[in-house]
Formats: sequence, C-alpha cells, structure tokens
Amino acid sequence: MTATTKEQATQVAGEAKKQIEMLAGQAQSELSAQAQAQQVKVANGLRSLGEQLSAMARGSDQPGTVTELTAQAADRAHDVAGWFEDRDPQGVLDEVRSFARRKPGTFLVAALGAGILAGRFTRGITADPAKSSASAENSPIEAEPGGTSRQSQLVSGAYHGVPVSGSRAPGAGG
Repeated sequence: MTATTKEQATQVAGEAKKQIEMLAGQAQSELSAQAQAQQVKVANGLRSLGEQLSAMARGSDQPGTVTELTAQAADRAHDVAGWFEDRDPQGVLDEVRSFARRKPGTFLVAALGAGILAGRFTRGITADPAKSSASAENSPIEAEPGGTSRQSQLVSGAYHGVPVSGSRAPGAGG
C-alpha cells in the first residue's frame, strides 16, 4: 500500500506542477495582452494630445514663443506616440530601465511629472457626473423662474428687492 500511495502522490504532484505551469503561462499571456492594450491607450492618448496641441498652435492668431513651444510639444507628443507604437511592452520596459540607469535624476523627475499628469487625467475621467450636477444644482448660479440667474440678480441687486431697469424684484406683482 505504501508504494501505491507514493505513486499516487507523485502523480498528483506532477499534475499540480502541470496545472501551475499552465496557470503561470495564462497569467503571463494575460499580463502581456493587458500591457499591450495599455501601451496602445498611451500611444492613442499621446497622439490625441499632439493633435490638440497642433490645433492650438495652428489656431493661434499671434505667432510667438508660446505658439512655437506648443507646436514643438505637439511634434514631441507625436514622436513619443510613434515610439510606443513601434515597440512591444518588453521593449518599452527595457528602454525605461536603461534610461533610468543612465540618468536617474531625469528619470525620477519625468516619473513624478507623469504621475501627476496621470493622476489629474484619471481624476478628470473618473469625476462623478452626478456629483457635478448635484453641486451645480446647489450653486448660487441656478436659474430663477423669470429666466435670469440668481448670480446676475445678486450682482444687479434685483434679488434683494432693488429694481433694476428691465427687471422686477422678486415678489413684485405681475
């Protein structure tokens, strides 16, 4: 009975090893696919940013340093997007590691800047529209039944019963 038990234990261990290897392979392929999808999103986001900056630079009616810097930033965003598109996730990781080894200070500053931008971008995307509309409803700029905003009435004094030409005080007949 001991030999049979050892044989069964060996078979179970072998099967468990195969299952673990299979799960590890699946996890690695899923992570690779997710990394590729994120890389495509980053490239698309950079390309979109580049297009917006280009449109800003072209739409400026005053040529100057800011317009020139905006055009250069647009070109750089397009270049970085193309760089992401030309590499696989492992290639990007290798390039980033190499850069971090060569220029650690620049890498840390760039990582900090990217983190701040990503945080702001994420916060903007994930802002709850219900909260925004709820805060707008409680805002002093909400419209009054007469069609004017409470803010304009406050500014003009009409909300406090002071008539302004072309407006009526609240509670006035008519």
